Amino acid sequence: MNIVPYEEVNKMAVAITKSGMFGFKNENQAITLMLLAQSEGISPVSALQMYDIINGKPALKSTEVLSRFQKSGGKVEWIETNATVAKGKFTHPQGGSITISWDMERANKAQLTSKDNWKKHPDQMLRARCVTEAVRAIYPACLNNMHIADEIPENNLPDFQTSPQTDYEDAEIVEQPKLGTKQDLAHELRDLGLTKADMKAFGEKFEVTQEFIEECLTNRDFLIAKVKEFEDGSV
Repeated sequence: MNIVPYEEVNKMAVAITKSGMFGFKNENQAITLMLLAQSEGISPVSALQMYDIINGKPALKSTEVLSRFQKSGGKVEWIETNATVAKGKFTHPQGGSITISWDMERANKAQLTSKDNWKKHPDQMLRARCVTEAVRAIYPACLNNMHIADEIPENNLPDFQTSPQTDYEDAEIVEQPKLGTKQDLAHELRDLGLTKADMKAFGEKFEVTQEFIEECLTNRDFLIAKVKEFEDGSV
């Protein structure tokens, strides 16, 4: 594969982010993913269809995991698959065989089913879990040490402060059902490109009251202005 120069990657990242087609919130996410793809011998644009960005981390989509597994000689036989259970036998010449089963009871115990994608597409999500577990078990080499999308929890948001004495508590986020929480604001700040350290400093700079949080979440211009004020002051 021909290496795409960084300048061209940068231009592509700008266009991709502006298009909104692949869900990237800032150009740096797109650039990082495309450079990572090139290190794997994958064209930058192809990477956009293979990876998701979750909590700022590149993660292989489960469909790409299965594709890599099969291209490397793996086979899958779906024994049962529907909206309540997925069961498949996975075989690889170098890893042997394994049969994996995921049902809604198991998904409930793992606290997965309250997410929107589980409510809307339970059959697909159950199969994805089977693929992830099976490939990780018998032939992880095809993953190239990458995260898989459905393995990354949504709970590793930073604990930035409302005051020098008070830290936000970490909380597992299965979904974001209500507006106006500290974790909602953390999600928005992360999407605007703030790092964990930035978010802590942001919380120290502004008096992050409940009213401030709700204003940020209901008034995008206000949020962007506050982020710009923070960034200008941190230079």
